[in-house]
Amino acid sequence: MKKGVLKKVISMAMIGAMLATTMVGLSGCGGESKSSDSSSNELAFWAYEPQSLEDKKNFESLVADFTAETKIKVKVSFIPKDSFNTKLNSALANGKGPDISYLDQPRMAEFGSDGTLVDLTEKIKASKVVSEDAFFPSAFDTCVLDGKTYGVPLTITTSVLLYNKKLVNENNLPKDWDDMLKIAKEVAANPTKAAFDGIGSGGYASWYYQAFICSAGGNYTNNDFTKLTFNDKHGVEACQFLVDLYGCSPEEIRNSSSAFGNGNVAFTLGGGSDIDSLQANFTDLDFGAMLIPPKNEGDTSYSNIGGENLVMYSASKKQNEAFQFIEYLSKTQNSEKIAKYTGNFSAMKSLAKTDNQLKQVVLEQLNTAVARPQLNGWLEVNDNYLASALETILNGGDIQKNLDDAVKTANAALGLQ
Repeated sequence: MKKGVLKKVISMAMIGAMLATTMVGLSGCGGESKSSDSSSNELAFWAYEPQSLEDKKNFESLVADFTAETKIKVKVSFIPKDSFNTKLNSALANGKGPDISYLDQPRMAEFGSDGTLVDLTEKIKASKVVSEDAFFPSAFDTCVLDGKTYGVPLTITTSVLLYNKKLVNENNLPKDWDDMLKIAKEVAANPTKAAFDGIGSGGYASWYYQAFICSAGGNYTNNDFTKLTFNDKHGVEACQFLVDLYGCSPEEIRNSSSAFGNGNVAFTLGGGSDIDSLQANFTDLDFGAMLIPPKNEGDTSYSNIGGENLVMYSASKKQNEAFQFIEYLSKTQNSEKIAKYTGNFSAMKSLAKTDNQLKQVVLEQLNTAVARPQLNGWLEVNDNYLASALETILNGGDIQKNLDDAVKTANAALGLQ
């Protein structure tokens, strides 16, 4: 899902202009996959567009090595993340989807429940490469629906609190929400600075919001995903905290795409790829990373969890070859390479390491990161109803009313109670 600071720091359009929408046929260059059988003897694999041209070439080489090793041809389509879901939906609806693809974690429930994905439970049990124990439990859990496993974790990420060392005293970092608000008010005394650059808009806003509602003691749904709960007292408390932070953050300052990178904002949220981007593009910025402060000092620091899984599609006529490719990508050395191409961490526990001290904080935060609901239709709730409510609230709307309205509308759309 993310990229929090990246969206605020460096325009994805710049990267997109460099890479374009690259469709690479490693068995013979070609356009986007036309069907689940791009040809009778090759696999169609859809992946997110890598972060750079070098990463793209390295990914191509990795897949070419698989073909050389197995004689199984693979046609890779690199698609920008922002348009991936739309293209995938259209292709699947027209019977022209891939054999294998990345899939954002919250889409697993949707595609697992309607038969779009292959149940991999028995294949994983028999595999000598893929093992549930190799992955972060929170990552593997996103692949499981009603006791069946529909994917293999690929990458994982979460958000931490990044702070500007010139605006925030490292010897007095916030231990809870009250501390953070106190610092925010001190920063706001300078009219040229903002305390917090916000949680963004749309799906980004509702994704980041999860860290705060969980810290307040709640979550988006109940434990069995049958009831939306983000309008309870915990959801209200989380919104009120964000409203208070926004009150210390002038819009004209925090809305700048590079506000934190240019040193005008005290706090921002971001993950590993955001840290990479800041360090690469704002070399004069002296910033640190810390766990997101809990509501009360001493409580658990919660955050969100994001990432991608590898999945196979039921329409594929080459399922044995497809799972062989998933096994290849899931080998430790290959998983590590792919994580580098995406800017996230591998979902494998053995690869939970980094030489970057700031990204080490991201790894630590993963221990208490919370997955999004395994609810069919969650992305619709996330990107539309909840996101709209948050936008209205953060622009002065009544908290309880807007959360109540969002839950009511979402319940009706999803057929929940």
